[in-house]
This record gives sequence, C-alpha cells and structure tokens, in this order.
Amino acid sequence: MLKYGYLLKRTTLVVVFLLSLSTADSLNVRFIGSCDTPQWAVGIYVSDIYGYVADVGGLQIIDISDPYHPFIASNIYTPNDAGDVYVSGAYAYIADGADGLRVVRVLPIERNYHNIIGSNAMDLFVVDSLVNSVSFIYVADLDLGLRILRFYHLTNNIVEVGYYNTPGWVQAVFVSGNYAYLADMTALRIIDVSNPSSPFEVGSCGMPYPASTPGVYVSGSYAYVAVGDSGLCIVNISNPSNPYIVGKYVTPGSANEVFFSGSYAYVADASGGLRIIDVSNPSNPYEVSHCSTPDWALDVFVSGNFAYIAANNSGLRIVDISNPLNPYEIGFFDTPNMALGVFVSGSYAYVADFNSGLRIINISNPANPYQTGYYDTPGSAQSVFISGAYYPYAYIADGSAVRVIDINFPYETGVWNTPGDAEGVYKSGNYAYVADWNALRIIDIQDPFSPYEVGYLSINAGEICGNSFYAYVAGGLSGLRIVYVHYPTSPYEVGSYDTPGFANNVYVSGNYAYVADGEAGGLRIINISDPANPYEVGHYDTPGLALSVHVVDSLAYMADGWGGLRVINVSNPSNPYEIGFYNTPDWARDVYASNSYIYVATDDLGLQIYQFYTTGIEEQNAAMDRNNIFVSNPVRECIKINLGSIAHDRNYIFSLYNGLGQKVKGYSIPCSKVTENLNIPISDLEPGVYFLRNKEMEKTWKIVIVK
Repeated sequence: MLKYGYLLKRTTLVVVFLLSLSTADSLNVRFIGSCDTPQWAVGIYVSDIYGYVADVGGLQIIDISDPYHPFIASNIYTPNDAGDVYVSGAYAYIADGADGLRVVRVLPIERNYHNIIGSNAMDLFVVDSLVNSVSFIYVADLDLGLRILRFYHLTNNIVEVGYYNTPGWVQAVFVSGNYAYLADMTALRIIDVSNPSSPFEVGSCGMPYPASTPGVYVSGSYAYVAVGDSGLCIVNISNPSNPYIVGKYVTPGSANEVFFSGSYAYVADASGGLRIIDVSNPSNPYEVSHCSTPDWALDVFVSGNFAYIAANNSGLRIVDISNPLNPYEIGFFDTPNMALGVFVSGSYAYVADFNSGLRIINISNPANPYQTGYYDTPGSAQSVFISGAYYPYAYIADGSAVRVIDINFPYETGVWNTPGDAEGVYKSGNYAYVADWNALRIIDIQDPFSPYEVGYLSINAGEICGNSFYAYVAGGLSGLRIVYVHYPTSPYEVGSYDTPGFANNVYVSGNYAYVADGEAGGLRIINISDPANPYEVGHYDTPGLALSVHVVDSLAYMADGWGGLRVINVSNPSNPYEIGFYNTPDWARDVYASNSYIYVATDDLGLQIYQFYTTGIEEQNAAMDRNNIFVSNPVRECIKINLGSIAHDRNYIFSLYNGLGQKVKGYSIPCSKVTENLNIPISDLEPGVYFLRNKEMEKTWKIVIVK
C-alpha cells in the first residue's frame, strides 16, 4: 500500500474511533472468520487454500481451507516493510519497501521425475552417497522387480543405473548397508547392491501361506516382514546367504507395514489398526497392546513417543505410544484423498495421499496437526521417503513414476534490491512488475534464484496491475498511468487519467480500470479500451479512504480504510452503487475476493474473512451496539423504536444528524404507552449514515440507509 495511507492513519486514528459507535455494522455481508497476524496486515493475495498476507514484517501464509477457522500455516520474515504480495504457482513475489523485490518459494516444487518401466512404483528407499552429490533411489516396481535410479543433485538429472527382476511381485524395499531387502510376495529376497549397476541376489527366505509381503523393516540381524493375512514374520539375516524365520505372530487383520523401534514392532494391520508386538525375544513375539483406527491402517512410522499411521480414507492418525502397553490416539489430520504412506522428519509428517499427491503436515503439536504445504503429483502417490543429506527432498513412488520434490519452503530464492521503495508488485509471464515509488521496474524472474532488472520507467508508482502488453499503475496524485511493457527493456507511457483523489490501487477487468482513489476520489471507473485515451465513465464516493479494490464479475470489493469493506455493483460502469458493506474491526487495507469469500487485510487485526449475500441481511452481532438500525431495499416508510417501560402517552422530540454532525431535521413523534413504539419517518432520506438523538433520554441511534 502507498505511504499516503500510513500517514493518514497516524493523523486520524483517534478521530475515527471517536466517531465509531459500533465495530460490526454491516449490510449484506457476514463475518466468517479471522486470523490475527504478528504485525500490520496491509496486503492480501489468495491462491487455492492459502491466503498470503503481507504484514509489514514479512509474509504470513494462512490456511483458509476452513474459512471459519483460518490459521497461520507458515511464514517468512523479510528485512523491511512487506507491503504487497503476488503469488503465481509455487512462488510469492513480495514488495518489501526499501529492500526491493523478494522472491519466496511458498510450496514444494518438483525437481525431476523418472518414468518407471513397469508403471507400478509401489515403494522406495533412498540412500545418499557421500561421493559426487548423488542419491540412489531403490524402487519396488511390482512385477518388474527392483529398479535402481541415481539422482544427481547438481543437475537434477535422474537415470536408471541398474535393476534386478525377481520371480515375484516386489511390494516393498528396505536398504541397509550393501543389501536391499525385497518383500517379493512369497519371499524375502536379499540383493547385493554394493555395485548399483550390477545387483544380484545372495539369499532368500520363503514366507508362510497365504503369502503377501507389503512391508519390510531391517534392524541389526533381523528383518521384520509384514506378511498380510499371515501377520508378522521375523527373519534372521545375520548370514545374508542363508536367512531363516525365527519367529512369527499372526495379527487379527492383514499386516500391511511394519516399523521397528526399541523392543517393539509396530504393525499397520489394515482392519486390525495398529498392533504393538514385543519382539525382545525374536523367537517368541507377542502382542502387548493395540489401537484401533477408523479406516484401514496401511503404513506406520514411529518417531519419539508417537506412531504416525496412514489410515486410508481417514488420513493421518497420531497415536501416543509413550506407554506401549496403553496406546491411544492423540490427534489426526484428514487428508483429502487416501493416505497410503507416511514418513516423519523433524516436525513434519509427509503423507502419500494417492490421487492428492504429497501432503505435508505440521506435527509439532501432535494433538493439533495441520497442513503446511502440498504437491499434487500427476500420478497416484503410493509411498514417500524423505532424505536430506544435501538438501531436503521428498521422493514419491507415484505409480507410473518416481518424483523428486523440493520441500524446502517457505524459502527465499532470490532478491532484487530496487533503488526506490517497492510498494506494489504484479507478475505476468517471466516478469515481475514492481511499483518502486518513483519508478516502474521490470524484473526478469524466469530464474527465481537470480532475478534481475531489464527495464524501468521513471513514474510515480504505488500499486500495479496489468498483462504482458500494458501495466496499469496507481500513481498517487498523478492518478492512473498506463505503460506499454510488451518490450520489457524499453517501457513507455501511452496514456494517463488524472483522478481527483490519490490513486492508491488499481484493478483491471475487461475494458475498465477500477481505481481506489483515496478519501477524495472513492472508486473511479476508467474506460481503457483505447489505452492512449482513457476516460472516466463512472464513480462512487465511498465513506472512508479508498485504499484497494478487487473486481469479480459485476462486483467491486473495496478496502476503504476506516470505511471498512464496501461492495459496489459495477454491472453498469456509468452508474455504480453500493449494495453491501461491513465495518471492519480495524482499517481495511487490502481486499481479495475468491470463491464467494472476501478476504480483507485489516492492519493490527490481521486477516478477516467475510461473505457477501445478494439479499438483504441485517446482521446482529453479539458485540453490536443495540442502538444501531440498518435499512436496505426496499426502504420502509418508517422505522420503529421501542421505548419499553419508559414510554408515555405524549410526543417525543428527536433531532436527526448526518455523518458530518450537521442537523438535518427535527421530529415531534407521538407515542402510545400501550404499544411503546415510536414511528420515525425515513422515506424522504437519501442513502447514508444518520444519527437520531433524544436529549431527554440521552440516547442516540445510528441509522444506515442503503437504497
């Protein structure tokens, strides 16, 4: 936002609060939810399930998937005053005042992928090599056995370097030392992978009938194998060429995966939930406890005192196992699809969620996990492995492919320190257009790690909107400026329109530019069909300080400073009119409308979420002053005021004042002690805010009329 707005707040804040009788007046707009941010919320951009709020101190990423209960999912702090943000794909572009443009990755991105020959990547295991910055990816490829891929970190290239085709169906893989242990349907197979390009089998151990081996875990001299309906088998692998079963335990469900920790094997037992098996004596394993899950337990990962379970349609379940004899569910997160695999690293659980790809869940508070990011893979995510010897990556078995996902976010990738004061930013194609106070700067952001300036134009610039041909600049006292930017190295101004106020913000839709023109100008609608000759076709004077505007279909949503949120019908640009409003609890700085919700950045009170309805709503908030009266279409002939027990059979004298405190008219209204009502005529009043005063009762009623 422009500095002009900040200065006005500092000089008029006290006056605004003195005039405000209520902080919840509204018409046709309902409050839905809010999320406070650490500092002043001044900019907002919405993309998918996240609201990105520039709050002076940095970028707050707010989960708005449930608009009634938004919360901060993650954040990144910037060195200066983050005033505006634009999001495209996995990146946010932040106008950071004196520190220019900051480019921040806000979602995971795919580094590369490799199509699997068998198109059935079921499971994988990753080993980082200490030589040449590479990682080896061991893939369980069902009927085509084991595939070994090499991922080059410096170039992001993935190549297959070796394979071993087993006689069965490889459903799971675990690598320890020089050996890969394959759960091969009817047997556990041990493959020497000391030379990844020439793997070979050194030994195998048949599994009991009915055999199905969807999971394996290796620790020390034992392999713990999930054998479906046959439960858990413990295999002695001290001699890899001669492995043999030393113990087994038949679980009540179907053992799908297993994780070993301490003296226990934790089994994801499908319909049997989580089973905890004491394996301190491998030849005599026995169950000590279990914890039911609402859907099939398909995978399990143990970290600290908690077991994390991928529970199919019931998402991620978190079980407290601090006392293995008495496990209990402490929290859960219901992922959007089917949770098939889970891996835990640090404070995050990474869930392979089938058709919804990778889901990243913050588990710092196991009782209240929440999603912080996602990557929707094009295939069907079956399994996930996290490895970060060089850099944090998620490796996904995605059905037809293995995908390497960069999960380092939010993360600043690049900076371009503009010489002015970056106030606004807009992205189109490979360029970020930065309103740098006294210039428009065009930054090449094709490589987010190395942004650089390719062109500029000296011009008053506070906010910006546009496309690959034109940039529409809110130029403060210079009004609307239109710049031709199709050739980024040589931008030039083609037209302008001097608005009567202070152009704080601009939004372009179709042939019109909608300008938030400050206190004096309100909303100005400019025809830009001919960029060289823009002209005003209509305007609407908002009651506050027009700071921002966002247009969707035929409605203009305005952040109106102390005037809160205003909703203007612009279906006829030459005759805009207000059809809704909400007096926000603090200054409305910026606004974004998406999917029937309105997101407002409101200074000290962060993000506020509202919903607009096209029929009349007189919202009564518990905190609302009862002396407020709202009147909308159709306007009634009069309004009723109930005096209750103080009513008498006589006339009462009232004075009516407008919003400037000027007396408009006086009333002498008869009252009946029986009905206790006063009828105040209002049909001849113009739309606006009025105050009805009775000195005798020392009462004031606020009346809002919208026609």
